Amino acid sequence: MSIPGVTQNIYSCRTMINNWYEERAQREEVLRRYLEREASGDLKAHRVIAQMENILKPAALADARVLFEGDGVLLVNHNARALMLACDPRYPLKEYPDGCRVSLCEGVAPLRRSVFHARRVAQALTDQNLVKYGKRLAYMFTAQELASHETKLSTLSATNAIGEDVPIRYGERINILCDVDMIADSDKFGKIGGAGDEVGLGCVRVPGSSTIHVVIGPLGCLHKDAEFVIEPFHASLRLELEGHPVLLDQPVVVRHCATGHCIGSGEAPKPAPTDLDAPEFLCQCRSVLNQHRRETEPNLFTLTCGRD
Repeated sequence: MSIPGVTQNIYSCRTMINNWYEERAQREEVLRRYLEREASGDLKAHRVIAQMENILKPAALADARVLFEGDGVLLVNHNARALMLACDPRYPLKEYPDGCRVSLCEGVAPLRRSVFHARRVAQALTDQNLVKYGKRLAYMFTAQELASHETKLSTLSATNAIGEDVPIRYGERINILCDVDMIADSDKFGKIGGAGDEVGLGCVRVPGSSTIHVVIGPLGCLHKDAEFVIEPFHASLRLELEGHPVLLDQPVVVRHCATGHCIGSGEAPKPAPTDLDAPEFLCQCRSVLNQHRRETEPNLFTLTCGRD
């Protein structure tokens, strides 16, 4: 109702109770929520940057010519060009939520994401008959050669007890562990560090798929899928060198015990999505065999510590 001669106040402050205005309170609440979202976004951006810096920090390599437990080494694939095995704990694998992505990337360098450590498996979880070069020894060598080899290997094991100062041997079951500092600073695995589970390389096959995914994950989740053996790349040397120390910077294959396949890049490296500068390619758990049923260059690796 309009009253003649009285100016109308068109700006209503609605309810006022002891200097509290409803409209002002609503505006302040909107502003508060906006500032919270902005701060949250800034924190998230800072965390993303911190996670990237974490995986790209330099890491120490071993200074040795043979592989010992705990030595930091690079696993370099040699299919047409050198590609470095690397992990990224920022990206869980859709097919295996407990694990994160493993890839092969250009630019060989000792970074937290690319330095791995070998550790003996205290008690093998995989059926002994499943592995041993994928049941290939029986037709690669004669019965007499196998018998002679078993005698020599038994003598070698008896005279060289396993201990901290004994190198990792060809054919010995190992876990391949990720860099401890990288895991401790990661969002996904950092909470299980310290006294919790260790994180290492594994190969998993998900139901309904024939693909064997190469991942990193807690050893408590991977179990037998985290067991590997290192063998000479040249098949003619495998029987002779089994039980001998693993030499660094020599051609080898990294065989997954549970499946019998070797990790590698496949016939042709397939690009993998990445937000890093260097191109990355899928790491596959699949043996690429020649006409003699032997692994070829896609499965060829060297374990290196960067010595000349």
